[in-house]
Amino acid sequence: SYIHSQMPAGGWRDHLPYNQGFRIAEYNNKIFCATLAGSLFSFDTRDNSLIKHSKANGLSDAAVSAIACSRFTNTLIIGYSNGNIDLIRNDSVINLPDIKRKAIMGAKGINNIYCKGRYAYLACGFGIVLLDLYRREFSDTYFFGAGGAQVYVNDITTGDNYLYAATREGI
Repeated sequence: SYIHSQMPAGGWRDHLPYNQGFRIAEYNNKIFCATLAGSLFSFDTRDNSLIKHSKANGLSDAAVSAIACSRFTNTLIIGYSNGNIDLIRNDSVINLPDIKRKAIMGAKGINNIYCKGRYAYLACGFGIVLLDLYRREFSDTYFFGAGGAQVYVNDITTGDNYLYAATREGI
């Protein structure tokens, strides 16, 4: 004999694929892994437990597209394919839906996140967004295509006092 577990009334359970990881970030003794299917899970290095993270247990959205950890501000940043952002600090989720809600032509997804000091640079489908992690607000947006046009940014890094963007049109 075996026991069938039932969900309590009003409860939710996710049925997301948790394989094919493509991004990882370490935060508060946990290794977070985003998968190609847009799901997120973490591995706790203290007790070897796995936890699935989704809208069913605290995240604000689905389809995770990027994750990063700012050691400077002790914040885990989760970006979604629709432009939504979650910040996790001290096990609290703070949602920043500004990009998701903004009327922007083209792709709004967060492709990657680069942290430097108190800021997170978000590589988006339209350019770069600068996020102040202390104030939990967007500081600036960079449209740097010809004539200030949008450019699809895949990734961002720094070096020699420059900000480098890997775009569909080159570096």
